[in-house]
Amino acid sequence: MIVLDKYLQGTIYTNYLYEGLSSLITIPIVKYLYEKYKMRQTLIISSAICVVGSISTLIVESFADDPKSKLFSHKQINKLVPICGFITKLGIYMIMNTSMLASYTSDAMFPLAKRSTAVGIVSFLGVLFTILAPIIGEAAAPLPLLSLTVFNIICLMVSFTFPSKEEEEEIESIFFKWEIMKDNMNN
Repeated sequence: MIVLDKYLQGTIYTNYLYEGLSSLITIPIVKYLYEKYKMRQTLIISSAICVVGSISTLIVESFADDPKSKLFSHKQINKLVPICGFITKLGIYMIMNTSMLASYTSDAMFPLAKRSTAVGIVSFLGVLFTILAPIIGEAAAPLPLLSLTVFNIICLMVSFTFPSKEEEEEIESIFFKWEIMKDNMNN
């Protein structure tokens, strides 16, 4: 999303300001949601926010590119795009923070014995795909926002594959019992 800021309607400064504000409020929101709902529901909520933001950005930008459109004035578009970007970036930050929190704390995401290796591999793949962001961001007008929307929809669909709160708590209790049993066997 940061790569797109210079091409979106509104000023680059306003777009960055709204994105910065979204990063400030994300951590308390994720902390609350993760404690209440655990990984799956928090990822579903975060992904849904992200999809709503990216689709709304795509729609508003399409009206900005059409000179015949009378639905929004230029001034309204310059106010709407940073707000849509704020919603999108809020969802992105929420997904990122939830994923990091679950990666390091949940046995349902990565079992303790394999956690360091798994987090390292996932981080490497994330950096590898991030290399493509400037290439996609410099493409013709609808492609960057369309690709952002498609990736957000894929993320939303994948969120439904994670274990529910009850299943996650059961997995964690099994791993906890396993660790206690293993400690008793070693002593």
